Amino acid sequence: MVHTVDLYPTLVGLAGGKLGKNKPLHGVDVWSTISEGKPTPRTEVVYNIEPFRAAIREGDWKLIWHTLLPEKVELYNIAQDPSETKNLAAEQPDKVAALQKRINELAALSEKPILLQIELKNITERMHLSLALPSELESFDAER
Repeated sequence: MVHTVDLYPTLVGLAGGKLGKNKPLHGVDVWSTISEGKPTPRTEVVYNIEPFRAAIREGDWKLIWHTLLPEKVELYNIAQDPSETKNLAAEQPDKVAALQKRINELAALSEKPILLQIELKNITERMHLSLALPSELESFDAER
C-alpha cells in the first residue's frame, strides 16, 4: 500500500535530504517497499473525506461510505476481492463501525470545504431566507 503523499518523503530520502522542521506530512518514505519489496510502513490510505461521502482503506479493508439518504455503505477485502465485487458490509458490522469511527475522527480534524461554504452562502442569499440546516451543516452557514 503506497499513496501519492508518500512521493515527497521518499524522494527527499533518496536525495539524502532531511524533512527537518517542515509542516507535518501525511506521507512516509516507502523506498524500501518499492526497491526491496519490504512491507509498507503505511497502514491506511484516505481516499476522500467530504461532507456527503468518504472512503478509507486500512490494511486489506476498504470502506466506501455515502452519507446522503439513502445511506450506502460498502466494505471490501481488497486482498481477497481486488475488483470490489462482494460488498461485505452486512457481514462485517464491527469492521464497518471501526472504519466509520476513523473517518469521523479524520473529518473532525479537517477544514470544511470552502466551495461548499461559498455555495451555501450564495443559495441562502438568492433565496432571501435562512436555511434550516442539519446540525452537521450549520457550521457552513457563516452568516448565522
